[in-house]
Amino acid sequence: MNPATIGYNTEHVKPDEAPKKWSDLLHSRWKGQMTMDREESEWFANMLDVKGCRAPIEWVRADPVVAYHYTASVAAKGPHPNAARLFVDFLLSRKGQELIVKTKRVPVRNGVEPNPPHLVKGVRLLPSKTALAKDFKKHFAEYRRVFKVP
Repeated sequence: MNPATIGYNTEHVKPDEAPKKWSDLLHSRWKGQMTMDREESEWFANMLDVKGCRAPIEWVRADPVVAYHYTASVAAKGPHPNAARLFVDFLLSRKGQELIVKTKRVPVRNGVEPNPPHLVKGVRLLPSKTALAKDFKKHFAEYRRVFKVP
């Protein structure tokens, strides 16, 4: 799972002044002060990496936190379907999810805590709706228009 959150630089923004919800970003104070990566999964990985390096960045767990899916599947006509099934079983096992945490990702298995644990505790996770994928081109074009992404 890949939760989309708001990050801020603690050297420039005090915790009590940070945006607490998505609508806070509409305040004029933030105009011209925000960036957004073209590829959210890359942004997430980099934010986690930066957090691990003790950079002055903190998370805001705005409501809701949209959680993007990472999928694992078995190819219908793959050369080794049983090995593929075993690999998916491993990915979903406790040990597999603990390895996911070590790669700075959020696990999906109950009982396996993310690192840091407060990343998703007490937040309303909204799983990304896979049905929206049918209109991907439309949503992608709108995203680029709204955020002025080339």
